[in-house]
Amino acid sequence: MRRPAHAPRNRQRQDVLLLSVVVMVVLVWSSIRALAQQSAAPEAQAAQGVISSELAETHPAIAQYHWSKLPHPTGKPKYGGTLHLDLRLDPSNWDPFTGNVGTYTWGNVVYNKLMQVDMTLTTAFETQGANLQQLFPVCDLCESWQQTSPTQYTFKLRPEARWQNVPP
Repeated sequence: MRRPAHAPRNRQRQDVLLLSVVVMVVLVWSSIRALAQQSAAPEAQAAQGVISSELAETHPAIAQYHWSKLPHPTGKPKYGGTLHLDLRLDPSNWDPFTGNVGTYTWGNVVYNKLMQVDMTLTTAFETQGANLQQLFPVCDLCESWQQTSPTQYTFKLRPEARWQNVPP
């Protein structure tokens, strides 16, 4: 029986594919090994009085890239100027009730809410990350709140909270 003429080319392609897979496996293996060696001897040292040694040991990446590792600014601060933001979702307007997704996204920077979700790192460490997987409501414009019935909530607002009496 005669072999087709394209058989050697297919064999070459298979060999190249196999070689590529082997090279990728070696690269991944060496990367994992390098990461394991870095984890075994973390270079991140705890900043005196800012990062606890326990945090530095259990989360070396947080300790390594902590804000306390930034260089100290020199000179006097410069006041005024312009803040430039990359608005991937352009707001159609700044009215949180009639705007689009961009208004809602950037409105969170501008407007307070009655309540918000606690996504702080402090709570994440205290709850072992539970606040990153379920919602933990906390007050924003309110000082406290309680559920008085299955369908009613009572909020005590902060004294400095002001409302606009503007028609819709």
